[in-house]
Amino acid sequence: MSKDNNQDFEVSLQSAVRQTLIAAA
Repeated sequence: MSKDNNQDFEVSLQSAVRQTLIAAA
């Protein structure tokens, strides 16, 4: 896995977590 792909993965993961927290709130 390239570094860019890893960065994208982290960003999408953070986005998903944030959306989940907003939905839960």
